[in-house]
Amino acid sequence: MPEPASGDDACLPSSQAGADMRWNLLVEVLQIERGHCARTIGRLPESLVSPEFLIIEMMAQTAGLALGAQHDFETDVVFAKLDQASFEKRPSPTAEFSVEAMIEEWREEGSWFQGKVSSCGKDVAQARLLLLNAGCLNSAAGRSVTFHEDFMRHYHIREKVTARTGQVS
Repeated sequence: MPEPASGDDACLPSSQAGADMRWNLLVEVLQIERGHCARTIGRLPESLVSPEFLIIEMMAQTAGLALGAQHDFETDVVFAKLDQASFEKRPSPTAEFSVEAMIEEWREEGSWFQGKVSSCGKDVAQARLLLLNAGCLNSAAGRSVTFHEDFMRHYHIREKVTARTGQVS
């Protein structure tokens, strides 16, 4: 399992500081089922930001993996809308979270996701999120801003993608 990011690597290394999507809420990517869902493990960083906001972002990052897999991580995705969210209990800042994002409605231009976060077997939060396929946000670089190579290598993303039947794709 990859170690949580810390210090200078808190937001993963980047060849263009400030230009790449940051994934510092995820500890491990467990599985990405193409066309269905993604599952991750997350942890809250020490932050002055509301833990509820960070948990919503954790769900959005997990959903981004499922949407990104639909285009082999070649395009960028953006978190566009939070339709609803509920929290069962205030999250502990030291807890480890199981995060799941399931595609509710898939379209080429974007998808609705149902996100769920639990900790120690108990539900923490649920949300309905909309993520959009944004095409290529940095055409000059010729690569995805969202799914940059440092991120792909760090979390071994391509090795975690399976087809809906459980076969590696």
